[in-house]
Amino acid sequence: MKTIVSISFLLIAGTAAFAGVPQKRSVLDYDHLYSKSPFTNPPVAPVSQPTTSVFDDWALGGVSEVEGGYMVTLVHKKNAGETQIIKPRGTVHASKDKMRWLNPGATGSFKVERVTYGKESWKETTVLVSSGEERAALGFDDKQLTPVASAAPVQKLPPGQAGQQPQVQPRRRVMASSPGQPRLSQPK
Repeated sequence: MKTIVSISFLLIAGTAAFAGVPQKRSVLDYDHLYSKSPFTNPPVAPVSQPTTSVFDDWALGGVSEVEGGYMVTLVHKKNAGETQIIKPRGTVHASKDKMRWLNPGATGSFKVERVTYGKESWKETTVLVSSGEERAALGFDDKQLTPVASAAPVQKLPPGQAGQQPQVQPRRRVMASSPGQPRLSQPK
């Protein structure tokens, strides 16, 4: 047992003798502690990805209370003529060239969760709508409520007649001179 202790002592002492004296570290070894310190540098803001929702392009077009719930019309902000009519039994998605029926819970169908009527004006009415796990409160958009004015039809005149008034022909009166024979006379 003494031999094992003495051999281990010699190994430890020999290793320490060859290890040498500890050296002082360079100041540059500690540079990262004060140049990149969490205490002196502001935290890096996480880069947030822009979130898009299926409701971003939709605005409220109308609300009606019907048997079994509400009928809500949503209008697309960018595609004129595209609407979603949400009924208690399903959703009608109408675009310019086609119309499709979506059953409740189907992909792309919307569901009315809650309707909150405005206190001051009907324009303040909001509808909480859901599609899958997403929810959004949609309201009326003044841009969607204003009808688009169409231009008045323009009459094209042949060249050289711009600004001229059309000629009005005088009306002729038909007078009966004898039975069955009309007589034409000029107005006086």
